[in-house]
Amino acid sequence: MERSRIGIRIGLGIAAILCAVGGAVAQPQEPLERADMRGLRSDYIKSWYIYSDVNQDGVLNPGDGTYKAGLDNWWTAIDSPAQAKQHDDPVGGYNFNNTNKPMTPLNFASAGGSGRTDYWLDKPKANRLSFYMTYSQWDNANAEWHAGLNHATIPGFGTYNSEQAANRGGWAMGWVNDAILRDAGGAVIDDETTKGYNYMDIYVHNGRNSGDIDTFPDSSYGKYSDSNPHVGMSNGINEDSLDPETHTRFVPMLDETTGTYNASANSARDQWYRNVQAHHGDPVTGFDVASVVGTMEVREVNPYHLMGETWTELCNASDTAAAIWASQGYTYNDAMIGRSDYSHNSTSGGMINGLASQITGTNYDEQQVIRIDLADLNLTYNDMGLPFAGLHDDAGVPLTGSSLISTVDEIMFYDFGYDAAAGQVVPIEILFRVDRTRTYNQGQVWLDVDGDGVFDVGDGDCYFAENRIFIGLMDPVPEPATMTLLASGTIGLLLRRRRKNRRS
Repeated sequence: MERSRIGIRIGLGIAAILCAVGGAVAQPQEPLERADMRGLRSDYIKSWYIYSDVNQDGVLNPGDGTYKAGLDNWWTAIDSPAQAKQHDDPVGGYNFNNTNKPMTPLNFASAGGSGRTDYWLDKPKANRLSFYMTYSQWDNANAEWHAGLNHATIPGFGTYNSEQAANRGGWAMGWVNDAILRDAGGAVIDDETTKGYNYMDIYVHNGRNSGDIDTFPDSSYGKYSDSNPHVGMSNGINEDSLDPETHTRFVPMLDETTGTYNASANSARDQWYRNVQAHHGDPVTGFDVASVVGTMEVREVNPYHLMGETWTELCNASDTAAAIWASQGYTYNDAMIGRSDYSHNSTSGGMINGLASQITGTNYDEQQVIRIDLADLNLTYNDMGLPFAGLHDDAGVPLTGSSLISTVDEIMFYDFGYDAAAGQVVPIEILFRVDRTRTYNQGQVWLDVDGDGVFDVGDGDCYFAENRIFIGLMDPVPEPATMTLLASGTIGLLLRRRRKNRRS
């Protein structure tokens, strides 16, 4: 498969901000590295690989063959949750409600100085689910730097910031549902009634790491990094998540010992809130963890107790982390569940950060793997017991119990440089389409390599069984012991593929 055939170049759309002088369009720039914190890792832009689960066993292994597409990550100097949760209206003044603020990623090039133009992730199409990988210099600053961020008059900010920034080293993955549409005059079409739901389970294998990272530059900040995948941002998160001084939304920290979001895991945050309230003469109530978690539509859960979750059923109740461990000895250390509703002419989404993205050997199970399970795209409101009264589709037609809960017809991954034509402000789309004539087990999402909308195996198009997408870091070469098993046919055939030069 030629790399240049994967993906479609997209226009800048709303990514370019209109200048005040003469109506000229300012071209967005890539961010600038900040000098006040630890520098960028030399590998801050990585290549990621998309696989399908050919074996339908919930694990990326040699029988799944070679990767289907490659992509490079985005990056920003600020923190990855702030990159995701932005107001998507650079040329207007539309205000979304504070509870369901849209997910609209921004690269924050303007943080590098005046006169620099940000790049907004372009989302011109409704009924699309878009994914991107990203790296944050802020997330990868060392713990001492975060602890040193003190408030001029209120104590406790450094401790709180250090708690909030814990385990964020590495990379992040974000996603956005739907689009923000404008009328012929450019005004945002105001309609925030629910139009659908995005049900998705995400598992991470080998995503954690604590220790020195050689690719960090030599400096007084050291090379230590701590990574542990967790929810960095969630759609629906309410105003109680706002820091009372900076007004930035932060997701509570999960207590992994108990598998719950509780006050103990957020003690520095609670104390900071109390200090701020006392300083301003307000009633001292502290931080209400339960109030925030109750509005989060993306949450971290214990991967081995998922069947006991009361929030909702899993997208795939067979290939659970517990079942895979029992049958294959393969571990998923982290799991996130997304149950986002999305509205007409708005966006929703989430982010997972703290992805160490390590490769510890040459086999499939010796790399970080992200597993994305999308729900059956033929599920209806009756199937899920969801209310539909008062809801309508894009054409204004009222929904019924037999209406689909998901209106997604495209799934897309942004490539910021793997393809020779792609770059940090000119991403390429890796496009998946939806075929609802097929069953969930067969796979309803398929990779449209040349973007022509026609399924053709000759183009490299392929279906993804059980609507499952793996994201790995390499196309591994099996070790000698594995080669013996391959020869005997007990594992299956590994289709090897030479990795091309990234920039060719």
